[in-house]
Amino acid sequence: MPLSFLDYFERGGPVMYVMLTLSIYGVAVNHVQESISSGMRACSPAMHLSIRAVHEIRGGDINKASRTLSRVKGPIARIMRVAP
Repeated sequence: MPLSFLDYFERGGPVMYVMLTLSIYGVAVNHVQESISSGMRACSPAMHLSIRAVHEIRGGDINKASRTLSRVKGPIARIMRVAP
């Protein structure tokens, strides 16, 4: 009769519980690191320039915001440059 996963786990004794705990911890740490690093890659340079332009508009410097947005290619940037 072939042994199941649970049978192998029980035969390993207390060491298996330590290994299971460390494995779950390792997967959790890896998941957190991946979500943090993917968050850093989520913003493109165009998005950073657009955010900078919004701050410049809020500060009252429309001309500077228009110059910043001139480096961004896309319809949203074009609308932001033309809007009063």
